Amino acid sequence: MQTPALRTPSPSPAPTYQLVWSDEFNGADGSAPDPTKWAIQTGGGGWGNHELEYYTPRAQNVQVKSGNLVITALKENYTGADGVSRNYTSARIRTKGLFSQQYGKFEARIKVPKGQGMWPAF
Repeated sequence: MQTPALRTPSPSPAPTYQLVWSDEFNGADGSAPDPTKWAIQTGGGGWGNHELEYYTPRAQNVQVKSGNLVITALKENYTGADGVSRNYTSARIRTKGLFSQQYGKFEARIKVPKGQGMWPAF
């Protein structure tokens, strides 16, 4: 009796994706992220998660550098224009109102810090 030849299944075709949004952060070093893509939020009210930092638009906290978006948390005493004082500063940005996508392939290259109290989000 002859054994039937094993067939190797054909690979499925690679999915095709259409790029609909990207940011390569190629602005000048020290500049803010592109305001047509990113809204910088400011304030120190805790944002519902009781964060202890004050979010600022300052270059010390958010800037483009060497093709990367750099968000830096600092231990410093800071009082914002709203009169709220915090012992830490950082940055908070979002695309809400500028871009929205429910389904698809989302890709990012992110370096996140380790440490107690750090809560990066993507």
